[in-house]
Formats: sequence, structure tokens, C-alpha cells
Amino acid sequence: PSDCQCRLQSARHFEQSVKLLPKHLQRGSNLLHTMMIDLGVALLEAVASVVRNIRLGPTLDNAECRSSLESLVNADDLLFRVEGIVEAAGHKAMCALVQADRGQLRSLAADLLVSRALLWIDGSAEAGVSESE
Repeated sequence: PSDCQCRLQSARHFEQSVKLLPKHLQRGSNLLHTMMIDLGVALLEAVASVVRNIRLGPTLDNAECRSSLESLVNADDLLFRVEGIVEAAGHKAMCALVQADRGQLRSLAADLLVSRALLWIDGSAEAGVSESE
């Protein structure tokens, strides 16, 4: 399995550990608080490994662009989970950082789409010029 898959599997196991805490420890204990933050960090590491595989650039073909966009969506989904976890743990500052990260991912997605559209427009314009000659 890839590094990304290993990190995701690790985060899933950690999440299961949180769910398996005895009931009396699931109600606002320091252990639960610490485990929630650790789970958030584990998911952030998974996001980093997902984002590491994203290709950017003006010359991406359709398949590369689609793959990069799918990776961005997966990373955003993970960050959404992290946002909920750290918000539930009461870490407003960390929640704000995760929201900013989600904004950056959306900016990357917009950049990908714009560069792809410009490449398509340039290709159409060049095809139009060659047809009229």
C-alpha cells in the first residue's frame, strides 16, 4: 500500500480507538480531548500525503487534471472531518487553520480548472487559425 493509504488506515484505526473508549471517558475527559486532537493530526498527515501526489501545471492532460481534482476533493473531505473533530474538541484556532487549508485546496482546484480552460481555449484558437489557412 502507498504512504497515503497507510496513513488513512492508521487514522481509521485511531478513530476506532476513540470510539472504543469506555463511556465514562467519552464525556469530556482529558484523555478524550488528547485523543481527538491526535486523531485530527493523524488525518492532517493523511491529507499531506494525498496532496503530495497532486500534479499542477498548465500542460496537464485531461486524465492528469481529473486525477488531481479527485485528489483535491479527497483531501477536502478529510479536512472537513478534521474540522469537525477539532471543533468538537474545542480548538477554535486549529479549526480556523483547517478552514484556511480547505480554502487553499479550493484555490488549487480553481487554478487547475482555469489552466485547463486556458489550454483548451488556446488549442481551439490554434485549431481555428490552422483551419482558416
